[in-house]
Amino acid sequence: MKKILSILFILGMTFTLFACKEEEEKTDPNIAIIDQAVSELTIGYTEPTDSMQNVTQNLVLASEIGDVEITWASDEPMIISNLGAVTRQSTNATVELTATLTLGDLTRTKKFTVIVIAVEVILPTFYSYTIQLPSTHLLEVATNIQKVEDAPDLLITGLVLDTYHFFHYETMSGYEYIKVFNNTNEPYNLKNHRITLANPLQGQNYENLDARVGNEVLSTGYLFNSLIDDDTFIPALSTALIWLKPYYWTVGSGTGAFNKPFSATVIHKDTDEQKGAFSQTVDDFEAFWHLEDSNVPVIVSTNMGIAGYRSEGGTEEMFPIFTPGGGTPYTHLNSTLLRSLEISKFNDQGGTATITLLNKYETLPFEKQIDPDPVYGKKAFNVMEIRENGAVVDGYLHTNTWKFFDPIVRVNFLGLVNVPGMVVGQTHVDFTATGNTGTMGWPLNVELQFRPPRVGERIMQLQLPLRELTKYTQYLIPLQLEVMRFSSESVTTYRFVDAVITLTTDPALGLEYVNFRTDEVESIDRMRAAAPGSLFTINLTRP
Repeated sequence: MKKILSILFILGMTFTLFACKEEEEKTDPNIAIIDQAVSELTIGYTEPTDSMQNVTQNLVLASEIGDVEITWASDEPMIISNLGAVTRQSTNATVELTATLTLGDLTRTKKFTVIVIAVEVILPTFYSYTIQLPSTHLLEVATNIQKVEDAPDLLITGLVLDTYHFFHYETMSGYEYIKVFNNTNEPYNLKNHRITLANPLQGQNYENLDARVGNEVLSTGYLFNSLIDDDTFIPALSTALIWLKPYYWTVGSGTGAFNKPFSATVIHKDTDEQKGAFSQTVDDFEAFWHLEDSNVPVIVSTNMGIAGYRSEGGTEEMFPIFTPGGGTPYTHLNSTLLRSLEISKFNDQGGTATITLLNKYETLPFEKQIDPDPVYGKKAFNVMEIRENGAVVDGYLHTNTWKFFDPIVRVNFLGLVNVPGMVVGQTHVDFTATGNTGTMGWPLNVELQFRPPRVGERIMQLQLPLRELTKYTQYLIPLQLEVMRFSSESVTTYRFVDAVITLTTDPALGLEYVNFRTDEVESIDRMRAAAPGSLFTINLTRP
């Protein structure tokens, strides 16, 4: 059982005023001021912090007299350790602290006696547990980086589908990303690039032969839709991370969103342990992935609507169409289902077309962030509007999608084949719906590795850990195997290996009692399953 550290301090406080007034001071006009400051001076207490070194750092002097300088003086500073420090306060201790007040040439002192009461410190108990994780940290890091010939200008080299960080309901992942590489010798501008997620077997995504191989954009069944509308540069032959912020918290997402009353509560609400989705910043993302000292840029991408017509959305008029919120409850990308994630670029038709974000959240005043103006009759943020020759066009219609967006690069991915989970007589596994036997998601924090596309295509090739390809070729439904792009090359340094993770629940009690999302804490092996700051040789080598 997880125990919380608690250290309680004081506070019996007594004080004795020592003041010495020389006769020559009696005419000094500052005497009354400094005397008043002494009489009003009080001592307060703030909660200890992880870095607390001694008790004086957590005692606060207060006085309304701003011109009087106040400093501590003590012959016996009491060292109090906290949260993992070597020495801990085990017995009551008394500390004499003197506050010195100065105003001009006048000096006064006031003494405080501080009693620090000892309290038992209970440390949490951690348990080690061994699991299998892909050995990303063993891969060779790319050096002497050069352009990959006959490949897209932008490559998706890595993708994290699910992280163990959770939101308010202890289910929503927080810091998934795609890692992109500028495959040119010039800075690459991501302005007016769109990121979409969809089922590659749905409708025109599969029926159009060019779309099937990534040479036409995904055009239906969006599960995530986002536009980068500002100048955003990736240096030549360099990588960047695109943070795919959880889109369940975007106003309007969900199949019945526009028939529901508007509410921004879940977006803005912060708790003691978690920030609301819109409160999270790039600093939070970098802290989670330990990128504070990295020079890899982080680009934020959130789900957005697009103005169009769709009768199943509940209206025959133009309205902001948001994604239906597909995916499992614990990750917006889904670590099991068959999916395509694509980057495309807006085509301005030679200057006659534009794309704009309506109610762009970050530019709105606070009151409008809480209660935005309607967009085509609906209250929503960040709605893409496409105009041609000044007239709004249906941005959801698949022919318009092909007209106004050019393909850049795509990755196809799915979960793992779980052979022990297959039922008697089962010959194939189906990754098109959750709950199908023989399927399972990738472990938390794993960064899938991709390699350059086949010449003539724009779909990156998924490099599998050793032996996984055999499972897919044997058990995957042929139609699903067809749309995937697996690298058939064995990379012995990319395989599942034993990894030690840290839990707050004893696994000996039975794994059915261990919730890896709430009971696991950060461990080296778990974090190195991803490599947000690295680019590997295989990422730039066509198999």
